[in-house]
Amino acid sequence: MSGLINAIMLGAGFSFLSAGLTYIVARFLQSRTRGAETLIWRTARLIAILPLLLAPVVYSIPQVEQVGAGTDWAMEEPFAAIPFEPPEMILPTVQQSSSTLTSEQVLVWVYFSGLILFLLAGVRRHFMRRRMINSSRHATKSERSTLDDLAEKVGVSGLELRIINQGISPCITGWRAVMIMPEALLSDRKTSRYAMLHELTHIKRGDEKDRLFATALLTLLWFNWPLKWIEHELNAARELACDRDVIKLLGGSERKPYAETLIHLMRDMSLPVSAFGPDNRRQREMRIKSILSTPAKRPAHKIMLALLLTSSLVPMACAQVATTERRMASAPVEMIEVQTQKVEAPLNQAAIFVSADSLTNRGSESFVSGEIQVTIPENVVFSSHIVEGRLSSGYGPRSARPADSPLFHGGVDIAAPTGTPVQSAAVGVVSHSQEGFNGSDRWGNTIVVDHGQGWQTIYAHLDTLDVEEGQVLTAGHQIGTVGETGAATGPHVHVEVRFNGERVDPAAHIPGLN
Repeated sequence: MSGLINAIMLGAGFSFLSAGLTYIVARFLQSRTRGAETLIWRTARLIAILPLLLAPVVYSIPQVEQVGAGTDWAMEEPFAAIPFEPPEMILPTVQQSSSTLTSEQVLVWVYFSGLILFLLAGVRRHFMRRRMINSSRHATKSERSTLDDLAEKVGVSGLELRIINQGISPCITGWRAVMIMPEALLSDRKTSRYAMLHELTHIKRGDEKDRLFATALLTLLWFNWPLKWIEHELNAARELACDRDVIKLLGGSERKPYAETLIHLMRDMSLPVSAFGPDNRRQREMRIKSILSTPAKRPAHKIMLALLLTSSLVPMACAQVATTERRMASAPVEMIEVQTQKVEAPLNQAAIFVSADSLTNRGSESFVSGEIQVTIPENVVFSSHIVEGRLSSGYGPRSARPADSPLFHGGVDIAAPTGTPVQSAAVGVVSHSQEGFNGSDRWGNTIVVDHGQGWQTIYAHLDTLDVEEGQVLTAGHQIGTVGETGAATGPHVHVEVRFNGERVDPAAHIPGLN
């Protein structure tokens, strides 16, 4: 799950970058695609959010082997068995939970805090809209006559008209669109006719539903400021497209009076939610010029869209695929007969009795001496997960590897952020806890736990060593934290399981490695 969350967070970052790049490219193309502004900006919006949609898809594509961060190549030298020599007793320490937040946890906390604030702002806007509707009244039959004639002409039915005694611009609002008209505007038949026709055209085009979808999207992606710029331009593009459709219905002879009506409403009306009123000077000028000018020949939109896709989508998609840490596929490995027999054997109990002066293995004898008794299965059972992370390199032959590195990987590598707790896989005694191992410092900070009956586990490249040699451990006891010490190319822990000095596949014994 942590790998998927990291992939989504990476997708959010690429979404931010993609939105910024797409905005720049779309602004360049907008001036060269008169008549297709809405198509350009809707495509830009899709490209901006695509990295987030691709994140779980990219993560779900398995990879057998990954060369890079979180994988080491130093664990292949021959290794002799470590004899089990009971050391002096050191009482087990109580694992303390760390209160330090990881960078991923901080980012998640910041995101949800911002999301709550934007949701509250959305709730506030909803109540303001309801207050405006509640302060209005239903239109009378005579007041609806013009609207009904225009609605039949446009092809819209079942629209609710409400009259409000405020100096606002005509507007539509809500998923099931409600048209709100100022009462003072009804006395001017020409102006009210143009305003109603404009809002009816918005409904016919589905612009209000698209606007509400954009509001929900911007709330979820509140951190993506370039996406807000894209939606701002898309809103203006919807107005331009709606004006063109209105002129088609009215005829070219009514261009000038329609533009005059638009200027009048911009000057004299306030703007609560309307798409007909003012936005900014540049967009007002664009709308007036678009209304008064004769439509030019439509450009090659497909070519423009292809340019938009190749210049912004393709680079970001390639970068996202290259940097996303994907889940590892389980590779078949050759099983060693002795380890299968050991796992399937009856779990007869043996006990390690520990005192402050000695550590004595008495098999199944009933003997208690000293302060504590630690019981382990006669056939060792690895019952605890080691670390929360991503399996970056499995056990066995490697198809991809750096130059001069061994073909066979004798353990597994688990990539995780530096400082992530690492736990002992089973009951045992720490026989090695220091920097370097087996005469080589390429292992970094290394811990070896002896579990008796010829079994050892090795944990390399740790950042901190939280246990001492001779310390008795229970399954799940924290022994250190993930690091990047020794010959490592990224923060991870290298884990080996050895039986009588021979490496075996850790995934066959330790849970969570398949």
